[in-house]
Amino acid sequence: MSSYFQPQDDHQIDESQVLKVLQDTSSVHQKILLRRWLLVSRLGVNKLDVGRLGLGQLDTQTPLPSPCVSVCQLNAESQCLGCFRTGVEISYWSQSNPTQQLQIWQNVVHRLIKSNEI
Repeated sequence: MSSYFQPQDDHQIDESQVLKVLQDTSSVHQKILLRRWLLVSRLGVNKLDVGRLGLGQLDTQTPLPSPCVSVCQLNAESQCLGCFRTGVEISYWSQSNPTQQLQIWQNVVHRLIKSNEI
């Protein structure tokens, strides 16, 4: 299962990019998704620093919040129009550990930012 959660590109999520898209987008669903990401990232989870959360190691059974925004429709590339996850990422979310969920989150935000660069 871990091969599904590799980064699509060698990318780091820059909070300033997220804030710019959050400001520029008119999509309510994208705003919800980006606000959830900011919550996850500001808690330190995006740096695998969960000690500040009192959760111990990242391999704990405590899941991250889901990117789902209840707009479940896949496009031709098998990517959800609401949460930007692939069909594979959606199907494995509940079985994923927090490290894998974090990688999915990073992929989602990277896709969302790229979709707004057009």
